[in-house]
Amino acid sequence: MRSLIRAVVLLGFLASPEILRAEECAFLFEPFVHLTTNKSPADIVIEDFDEDGILDLVVTTIDLPGTGIGDAVAFHRGLGGRMFAPPVYYPVPGDPIRVVTGDFNEDGITDLAVSGTIQKRFSILLGQGSGSTGNGTFAPPVSYPVIANAFGIQTGDFNEDGILDIALSSDSSPNVFVFTGLGSAGVGNGLFEGSTAFPLNHFSTGLTMADLNGDDHLDLVAVENFAGTVAVLLGTGTPSMFAPAVHYAGGLEPFDVTVGDFDEDGAPDLAVANGSNGGVRLLKGAGNGTFAVWSSIASGNCNSVVPLDANLDGILDLAIAYFPSPPGTGSVKFHVGLGSGGVGNGQFGPEVVLNAGGNPYQMASGDIDADGRPDLLVPLLQQDDVSLLPGGCVADLRFPQLIDVRDVPNDNGGFVFLTWNASSLDVTGGAVNSYRVWRRIPPGLGAAALAAKAERDRIITREISLPDGTTLIEYWEALVTLPAQRLPGYGYTATTPQDSMRHSNPYSAFFVTALTANIDVFYSSNVDSGYSVDNIRPRRPEAFHGVPSSGNVALSWDENPESDLGEYRLYRSTDPGFVPSEVNLLAATSEPAYTDANGGVGYCYKLTAVDTHENESVFAVVDLTSVLDAGGATVGAFVLHGARPNPSMNGALTLHFTLPGALPGRLDVVDLAGRSVASKSLDHLGPGNHSVTVGGSRRLAPGVYLVRLTYGASVREVKAVVTR
Repeated sequence: MRSLIRAVVLLGFLASPEILRAEECAFLFEPFVHLTTNKSPADIVIEDFDEDGILDLVVTTIDLPGTGIGDAVAFHRGLGGRMFAPPVYYPVPGDPIRVVTGDFNEDGITDLAVSGTIQKRFSILLGQGSGSTGNGTFAPPVSYPVIANAFGIQTGDFNEDGILDIALSSDSSPNVFVFTGLGSAGVGNGLFEGSTAFPLNHFSTGLTMADLNGDDHLDLVAVENFAGTVAVLLGTGTPSMFAPAVHYAGGLEPFDVTVGDFDEDGAPDLAVANGSNGGVRLLKGAGNGTFAVWSSIASGNCNSVVPLDANLDGILDLAIAYFPSPPGTGSVKFHVGLGSGGVGNGQFGPEVVLNAGGNPYQMASGDIDADGRPDLLVPLLQQDDVSLLPGGCVADLRFPQLIDVRDVPNDNGGFVFLTWNASSLDVTGGAVNSYRVWRRIPPGLGAAALAAKAERDRIITREISLPDGTTLIEYWEALVTLPAQRLPGYGYTATTPQDSMRHSNPYSAFFVTALTANIDVFYSSNVDSGYSVDNIRPRRPEAFHGVPSSGNVALSWDENPESDLGEYRLYRSTDPGFVPSEVNLLAATSEPAYTDANGGVGYCYKLTAVDTHENESVFAVVDLTSVLDAGGATVGAFVLHGARPNPSMNGALTLHFTLPGALPGRLDVVDLAGRSVASKSLDHLGPGNHSVTVGGSRRLAPGVYLVRLTYGASVREVKAVVTR
C-alpha cells in the first residue's frame, strides 16, 4: 500500500459551500509515556525477540551506579498495547552506545551486536531459544577488541560470502573497521575476525548502510565529525569490500546520518544530524552513489534524525532529536514531508515541537501498540527513562477510510483490490446510501482533451496547492457506484491503466466517496494508491532439443501458450551448472527456434520464456557437453539446477534437475546436523528435465538445508534456505 497526501481540495463539479471533506489530523502524536530503564539509555532497537507477535525493546544503558549492574543492555518484553515488562539486564562492558540485530550464527534466532565507546571493543550477544524460535533471552556477551573506541555499528554481508560481517566507526580514530564473520559454506558461526580499516577524514560517531548506487552491493555512509563531511564507501562485491571513501559536505559538525528517498525519485538521499547547533543537512542522491547538498533544517543541536510516515500520506516525515547544549530540556522536532499525490518533493513543513520529557539521543520508530500508526521511542540520555510518543490522529468517522490498495495475487496483472471502512452514517436510518470509487487519470493527456472528456464522462477535477504557491490540476474518473449495505467495511476489484514492471512502477490512485440523497452532501475518503503486478510467470518452454551439425546446432522448442508472452531468452555456457544471466545470454527471440552458428557439442543451452512484464520462466536445458557416439546422438548431462524459490518463505522447495537416463536415483533434503527431513525416489523418472517439490504438504522448518541428488554413483548438492 502507498498512501497519498490528503490535500485541501476543490471538486470541480460541486461548488456548493456545503461540500464536506475529511478533516486533517489535529495532532500526530499523543503525550509521552515514560518507560523506566535506569540510568542513561542511549540506543534502542524494536523487534519481536521472543516471537510472540508483540514487539519488544532492547536498550543500551551506560553506567548504572548503585545498581551493581554497570554498563548493560536492557531487554523489555512487550506485553501488548503500550505496556512492557520491567527490564532484564545483560552486562556489556565499555559504555555500550549503539546496538544492531542480526542472526550471526544462523540458527534462526535474532542476536545483538553492541559497540562500546570505551575499552575499545564490540560485543556479540547470541539470542537463545530452540527450534529456530527465540525466547527473548541472550547469552553472555563475547567481546572483540578494536584498536580504537567503537561507536557507530552496522551489520551486513560486506564481502558477499554469505556470512554477516560487522562494520564500526570510531570517535577516537578516523577509520571504519570491518570485522569479517566466520563460518563455512556460507553459514556463519557467530564468531568474527579482523579487522580491515577504511580511512576517513575524521572521527565518526554515525554510521549507516544502504545500496546507494543500485548495484546490489551494500555501501556505507560514515559521518566525519569535525571535518564537516560525510564519507561514502561504495561496496565492490569483492573481498576488498569497499572503494576508498568519497567525501561530501555534511554540515557544521555531523554526528549521525540516515538514508531515505525524500523526493521519491528512486535514488537514496541522506539526512545528517549535526552537533554545535548545526541542524539537519539534506543531501540529494543522484542514484549512482554521489550526492549534492540539497537543503538544511535549522533544528539546533541534533543527535539523530528518523524518517517515518507519521500522517500516513505516503510521504516521509522527519523526527529530529534536539539535545540542547549545554544540556537542559530537550525535545523531538517534527517536520511533515511535503509533496503532492503521495510523492515527496524533498521539502519539509514547519517545525512542531514534541515534549519528550528529557534530552533525546538515538530514536527509533515502530508500531508499538499495533494501531497502524508509527510510534516514536526516545531514549533520554543522562536520565533513567525511554519516552514513548504514541502516534495518534483524531479522525471524523463520517468519512470512509480507504485502508488498502493491494495487488490481486495470482493473476496476469491489471487489477488491484480496494478495501475501506464504512462511514459512521452507513447505519440503519443513516444518511449514506452508496459509495463511489474514483481513480486518478494518469498524466499524459493534454489539458484540453481532459477538459473535453470531463464534459462527457463522470470526471472531476481536483486542485492541489503546491509549496511554491502554484496549483496542480488532477483529473479523476468514477469507476463504479456501490450500494451501502450497512456493513463495517467494503471492497472492490478495480482495473489499473498499467502494470508495474522492472523499470517502471506506475501507481494508480483511488479514493471513495460516501454519497447521500443530497448531491451536495457527501464524505470523501483519503486518497491511497497501489500498483498491479503480473504475478504469473510463463511456463517453461517444452520439447526443447538441439541437433548439432557441422559446427553449429539447430535448437527448437514448442511455442508457449501465454497471450502476454514477450520473448524467449537463450543462454549458453560450457559449464552445465551455470546460472542464466546477462553475462551468458546468447539470444532473445520471439521465434521458437534458433541456430547457433558458433556452438554445438561442448555447450550447454538453457532456455526461458519471458512475458511482457519481465516475468521469466524456469529454464529448459539442452546439454551437449557430452556425446554418446560419433553419429551425433547426444545426451543431457546429470545436472542439479537448484532450488526455487531460494530462500523459500513458505516452507516448500521445488528442485529442478536433468537426468541423462533411467538409472536408480534419489533426492534427499538434509539439515545442517545431517538429518534427512525429506526424501523422494527418482527410479520412475526417465531422461530429461524434471522438477520435484518437497515441503508442499508438510512444510520445512526455517533453516539451512543441503539438497542432495543421487543418480547411480554420481551425486550433486546445492544449499537451500527456508525463512519465515
